[in-house]
Amino acid sequence: MATTDTRLYTVDQVCELFQCGRSTIYKLMDSGELQSVKIGALRRIPPEAARAYLARQLGEAVTTDAA
Repeated sequence: MATTDTRLYTVDQVCELFQCGRSTIYKLMDSGELQSVKIGALRRIPPEAARAYLARQLGEAVTTDAA
C-alpha cells in the first residue's frame, strides 16, 4: 500500500499561515473559496487547498499590479 501525506490543517493553523482571523477563514470556507473537509463538527483544510487559495490570490495580485 502506498503511503501519502494525509495531514490536514486546523482552522487555527490556517489562521497562522494566512495571518488572519478565524472568521475570515470560515467565510472563505463557507463561500467555497477555500476547500475544507468536515469531520463530525470539525473543519479541516487540506494543505493543497491552502496552497491553491494562496496561489489564486497571488496570481490576482500579480495581474492587478501589472496593469
